[in-house]
Amino acid sequence: MWVFCGVGLPANVLIIATISRFQAGGPASFLLCFLTVVDSAALVAKLMETNIVAYHGQLGGIGCRIIDVPFRTLSAIRNWTVVVICAERCVAVCKPFKRNVWISKQRCKIIVSLISILLTLFVVSI
Repeated sequence: MWVFCGVGLPANVLIIATISRFQAGGPASFLLCFLTVVDSAALVAKLMETNIVAYHGQLGGIGCRIIDVPFRTLSAIRNWTVVVICAERCVAVCKPFKRNVWISKQRCKIIVSLISILLTLFVVSI
C-alpha cells in the first residue's frame, strides 16, 4: 500500500499542478481535478485502514465503520466520476457543436455534488 501511495499521491499532485498551470477552466479539467482529489483522499483512507489492520487494532463495530465507510464512499465517488468524465468526452466527440449547450462547468459541479451526496448516503446506510 505504501508503494501505491508513494506513486499515486505525487502523481495526483502533478496532475493538479499541470492543469492549474495551463489555467484550463472547462468541465473536463474540473472533473479531472475532482477525480485526482478524490483519488488522493481514497488512497490516504485505504492506507490508514491498512495500517490499523496491520497493527491488529481492535476497533469494534463502530470503529470498523469509521475506518471502512470513508474508503468505500471515496472509491464509489471516484468510480462514478470516471463515468461522468466518459459521458462528457462522449458528448464532446459525438456532438461537438452541442457540447457547450449540454455540458457546462456549473452542470458538472451539480452532477458531481449530487453523486457524492447520494453515494455517501448509500454507503452509510449499508
